[in-house]
Amino acid sequence: MCGDRRGGNAAFEWACPGLGRCEDHVRKNGTALRDAYWDIRSARVFQKAPTDPFDPVCSVCVEYERDVEYPSNELRTIESIEPPTPEGCWQHCQRDAECAGFVFDGGKGEEGKVSCVLKHGLESRKVSKGKVAGINKCTKQAPKCVVFEADYAYTSQSALSPSPLADRRDVTSPYSCWQLCDTHAGCSAFTFHGQDRRCVLMREPLSRQYEPNKGKVSGFKQCEHDRVLDCFAFERHYEVLGAPMASILAPSPTQCAAACAARGRCRAVSYEWDTQRCELQAEGHHRVYRGQRRAVMAAIKTCDK
Repeated sequence: MCGDRRGGNAAFEWACPGLGRCEDHVRKNGTALRDAYWDIRSARVFQKAPTDPFDPVCSVCVEYERDVEYPSNELRTIESIEPPTPEGCWQHCQRDAECAGFVFDGGKGEEGKVSCVLKHGLESRKVSKGKVAGINKCTKQAPKCVVFEADYAYTSQSALSPSPLADRRDVTSPYSCWQLCDTHAGCSAFTFHGQDRRCVLMREPLSRQYEPNKGKVSGFKQCEHDRVLDCFAFERHYEVLGAPMASILAPSPTQCAAACAARGRCRAVSYEWDTQRCELQAEGHHRVYRGQRRAVMAAIKTCDK
């Protein structure tokens, strides 16, 4: 009755001269206001906008395919999902360790039912109008040779490398950008720009910058095609210490791990993007967490080849 939105005491005294302060008048004459009313000028309803499941930056772990299904390898069927969208189906898949992908039916086909079928494998791909298939790229079946970093951008600008290796347009997702890098000779890293669907391939990333909420996802090759480096799994923001063997410069984490693979005593590596410093560690090392903003990563050698 007397709040600031109503105008406070100044408005009351102007509209009702001689009645004193608004609070005092209301307190003493409550029954007189029993039938008080307000005219509502307007009402606004706010709700969270749904995420477009086909937004290429909504997740680096899922690849959507429109009008596609995988009919075999059914894990389980979810009849009721919330929200009833491919993204809702993906939420169930990513919580299941055995889920390699899914097929979402929005109920526009002959049966008219919304369903989400989780798959433990993806085979026999076929066209199916109205259905959406999703590939879980963060399972064990996902490519081992790439590490994605959401909200980070890499650059290769330098006197030795004045331009990127390639700059492709109309690329639909970080995963598609990685596939371009994987098949492009000389590419060791990339940055996917989700807002304009660009994929920038580079030979050696020289710097790494945190750029939140801009739809950028970067990635680098973790191993070469000969699979020698399958024995290394990099962890971002970690460092290994305690048993130093050597400190060298390496243009990428891949080359850092390769240097360790070539040394029999080497059991782990730390790599720092900003300085390109590669630290080789022998048996007896330990892992240390360095925080989200520290541009460092570590890999422990899990086998000998």
